[in-house]
Amino acid sequence: MVPRRQDEIARLLSDRDWKVRRETALTLGYERDRRWYGTLVHLLDDPDPSVRQASIISLGRLGVPELVDELTKPKILADEDAEVRRAAVSALGRLGGFPIVDAVSQSLTDPDWAVRSEAIAAVSKLVDRFSEFRIPEAAKVLVRMLPIGDRDVREKTIRALGGLGNAAVHVLLDALDVRSELVRSGAAAALGLIRDQTTVPRLIELLTDEKKHVRIAAVTALGNMRPARAIAPLVERLGDVDAGVRSAAIDALERIGPAAVVPLIEALSHAATETLSAEVLRALSESRDDRALVPIMNHLGHTYMRVRVAAVDAAVAYGEAAVTHLLDMLVLNAVPVEGMIRDARGNPQKRNRLRTIRALGELKDSRAVSALKEIGQEDDREIRDAAEEALRKIGSSTWARASAAKALGQIGDETAVPVLMKQLEDPNSTVRLRVVRALSRIGDARAARPLAKLLASEEDGEVREEIAGAFGTQGLVGPAIVDACIRALSDESRSVRSRAARALGRLANPRAALPLVGALGDSYWSVRRDAENSIMNLGPRAVPPLIDALDSRKPVVRLRASRILGAIGDRRAAAPLTKLLGRERNAEVEAAARAALAALEAS
Repeated sequence: MVPRRQDEIARLLSDRDWKVRRETALTLGYERDRRWYGTLVHLLDDPDPSVRQASIISLGRLGVPELVDELTKPKILADEDAEVRRAAVSALGRLGGFPIVDAVSQSLTDPDWAVRSEAIAAVSKLVDRFSEFRIPEAAKVLVRMLPIGDRDVREKTIRALGGLGNAAVHVLLDALDVRSELVRSGAAAALGLIRDQTTVPRLIELLTDEKKHVRIAAVTALGNMRPARAIAPLVERLGDVDAGVRSAAIDALERIGPAAVVPLIEALSHAATETLSAEVLRALSESRDDRALVPIMNHLGHTYMRVRVAAVDAAVAYGEAAVTHLLDMLVLNAVPVEGMIRDARGNPQKRNRLRTIRALGELKDSRAVSALKEIGQEDDREIRDAAEEALRKIGSSTWARASAAKALGQIGDETAVPVLMKQLEDPNSTVRLRVVRALSRIGDARAARPLAKLLASEEDGEVREEIAGAFGTQGLVGPAIVDACIRALSDESRSVRSRAARALGRLANPRAALPLVGALGDSYWSVRRDAENSIMNLGPRAVPPLIDALDSRKPVVRLRASRILGAIGDRRAAAPLTKLLGRERNAEVEAAARAALAALEAS
């Protein structure tokens, strides 16, 4: 039975036992009688934290508005006991109202996770409560919550402000001028949800804010609103120092749609930095607008690799629509240049020399590079400038062809194969390398013979390595390729020999057995390793040449041959291995032969 007399309550609340005081405080709360408000407030100073917590719980049940003043006092929200602080935040959350905003927000950074969790729940309730009132006063309260660090609560607050519509516009515009980055960025984001076109000028101003998160919010807001007058400022943000701003600008311009394409093309033609060029290309790739194809192609030969890569990615994004353009860029006019080179070097008439030098630049043939570099060292300034300009054009054309080949390989259109095969004769090794990679990626069987032929004649080691590495993948198989790889086992480059050995393992042709066994004695361990692995793929078909290899003068060949024979497990090798043990003087070879015999006996 609940005690009713004041003196009895006072006696129980002053009992030495904290449990009695706590139980009494909780009992008073269950009565929900406001007469006990003063008594419970007095218990907030109790020395025991459990009693203070109980008094707060009971005060919360009473629901007295003036309780806010008591619970927001520092002694409560900064109480040394986490459960006391948690109870206070919970009670404040139930009371609600504007006065608790700052206090509860402060508890979001409490050192105790349970208090922080309670504060998040309380703030979330406040957001729900104020979002129901479409009045400026509600917007003011919600703006006060924008500095809250919790992402979920912050996003919910922004959505709530956006939901207030026109009632929040002026409050949000004022918020754009405050010092807090969180408030400015949150206000900009909310304006983007409201989509009031009268706010566009202020959002455009924020595009140059010193804080990147504010710029990102303004960019995103303008993307939601899609105003034509924001296109040019958004294009400028493609050159922003922050990658997040640049990415947001691309998304915003994509939302605006076709209206942004022409300004983007114009920006591409006047871009002052490689960053801006690359980001504009990214934006144009997202547009998939046919008007952008030619400008994209024009940047495949750009001086900066970053821009070329962006142009390739953009071309690939257009897929089949870009193939014809790429093929046109890939083809180089086959004009004899030897006579022109001689004329550029030695024509006694300066005017004629200049004309020839410029013509070599227009032909864009890499065979003229060496001569033009020499001419570029001459004393005559006009001759020197002409040679440098010609070299620039040739370099740009070379990169454009290489980039076109790369893009065609990534698109994977088989209609490009005939043209790509012809470009295996391109005078520039970088272009040939990219063409080989493209053909390898497409994997069309028609490319097998031309690639096999090139492997035998190619002067550049990197290109030969790429060819050998491509063989045995997808459609690049056949007798011509097997022969080419066998010949490549004698290549001067160990990387080519290694790639050829791996390719023969993939091809698994019996004709490769003897050459691969011969490669076990290569001067480089990587070639020997790859040859051994490939022989394993041939299995029993490699046993006869492996048995012969047991008589090799090279210990490394005898060792690897023994090891492979043991792994293959063919009984034909037992007698030759036993014979080897009778004469072998190399300890490592002897151990390998014994292990191989043991493996044969166990199989």
